[in-house]
Amino acid sequence: MLPQQSACIDSSLWAFSTSLYGLPGAAEECLWLQEQFGVNINVLLFSLYAASEFRAVLSPVDIGCADSAIAQWHTQVVETFRKVRRLLKQPGTSGASLRAQVANAELEAERIESASLIEWFNARTDAWAQGERDAAIVHNCRSTLLHYGVGPQIDLPQRLIGLAIAAVKP
Repeated sequence: MLPQQSACIDSSLWAFSTSLYGLPGAAEECLWLQEQFGVNINVLLFSLYAASEFRAVLSPVDIGCADSAIAQWHTQVVETFRKVRRLLKQPGTSGASLRAQVANAELEAERIESASLIEWFNARTDAWAQGERDAAIVHNCRSTLLHYGVGPQIDLPQRLIGLAIAAVKP
């Protein structure tokens, strides 16, 4: 199924992601990981969602498979919009209206990517062990960072983990 077709299947990951990303400090932590280590924020938020909503415990290999499932879309569409948006942001560049349109297109491309991730996950939900929710959140965050080559040389993004844990508390 094409990413465009999967966009209508499930928006629960997107709702979780936008809610978590909008909390104080989360965006900064995510963007730092993206800029410093090439972490796909959608994949990171997906791993936290899988743990918080399903208690799924994912390995770096599992994260790699999820990343591979959306890699072509991410590279060809999301990153292309991101590059154009950043180009339009440079000093001396006119076209604020165009930049806003490209930013909206980038966001929609990320939403479609998110729908593809949840579709990929839904086809495999029985494949993973389940753990205690908070521990699974920490584990999945570590697995995601390991997949992107971020080893123990940096601390886990404690602010983001704390927000993800708090987001699922009653």
